[in-house]
Amino acid sequence: MDKELYQMTVHETRRLLDKKEICSKDLVSSVLERIENIDSRINAYITIAKDTALKQAEAADEKMARGETDLLFLIEVLITEKQNCLILGKNIIDNKQKKN
Repeated sequence: MDKELYQMTVHETRRLLDKKEICSKDLVSSVLERIENIDSRINAYITIAKDTALKQAEAADEKMARGETDLLFLIEVLITEKQNCLILGKNIIDNKQKKN
């Protein structure tokens, strides 16, 4: 692979998942490692739920192994996570504004 997993698009990672060249846990581990390497400089994360993320990745791999996913499976997971992050960020901003 020319790129690290965390640098790949949803389409690229989905293709690798479908070919069984990687698993969800590989992808999540790559992202977690990247966060670990750079977050001390940028402080983008308040909480990193590493164990939860890895458990969810394992569950996704099991689901994929049973053929219980469709083409949008990975995209749905990413959108859900993005929405959760946006909601968390908005709540933090709202709470800070209320204190001021």
